Amino acid sequence: MGTTINDFMNPEFVLMGIDDLDAANTLKKFYSTLHSKDVFECSINEAELIKVSYNTFITMKICLANTVTELSHKLTNINSDKVMGALKLSNQRLISSKYLDGGMGDGGGCHPRDNIALSWLSREVDLSYDWYENLMISREKHTEWLVDLTIENAKANEYKICILGKSFKKETSLTDGSPSLLYLSILNEKGYDAEILDPHIDDKEIKLVTPMVYFIATNHDIFKEYSFPKNSVVIDPWRIIPEDKNINLISVGKS
Repeated sequence: MGTTINDFMNPEFVLMGIDDLDAANTLKKFYSTLHSKDVFECSINEAELIKVSYNTFITMKICLANTVTELSHKLTNINSDKVMGALKLSNQRLISSKYLDGGMGDGGGCHPRDNIALSWLSREVDLSYDWYENLMISREKHTEWLVDLTIENAKANEYKICILGKSFKKETSLTDGSPSLLYLSILNEKGYDAEILDPHIDDKEIKLVTPMVYFIATNHDIFKEYSFPKNSVVIDPWRIIPEDKNINLISVGKS
């Protein structure tokens, strides 16, 4: 708002929802006369979700900055501009394309712990809103939704459940704060048991011989090479498992 003409002439990229290729090609030719920025082509529904997600991403960043500002004000010897200035320097993880692919929640010995600690601090200093508790609730509710999706398919097929991956980080054996273990815990709370396997942790060779509901909890590369038993249901929140006509592959996030 207020910079519409400049933004139109100098965009980050052009977002183009398409249901008519001829019309899209005509529009791309027009945009090529204005600038050389990339044109991102997608379905109209995808374009709508991208647009509103772009705006809410900005809101999310502002909320973080304002939360840090309020915490800095209520604590001692802290300048919020210094704190945010340091975060701005993190252009490999924070200000980058990393952590922007849907999958499981974050884990490790630091992330959940620090959110819980800051949630406690928020209550101690009477922060206007405990953003950190909200993050942890979102993490748990998303995991519970994946559990419910698994149970739904297990009941429909009368299958047992097998979880593939224990670690919180791919190609490692680290399980501290692993969302895989949170997933298993919620599954157990709902009255369901599951075998959980991880080639980076288990000593035994993993052999998949029985049709089950297989849930890809960790995005280990080796899972892409697995041959799943015929008629298995494979739920993949990472969208890494290739299509296979012999299984029912549910790539979460693809509708």
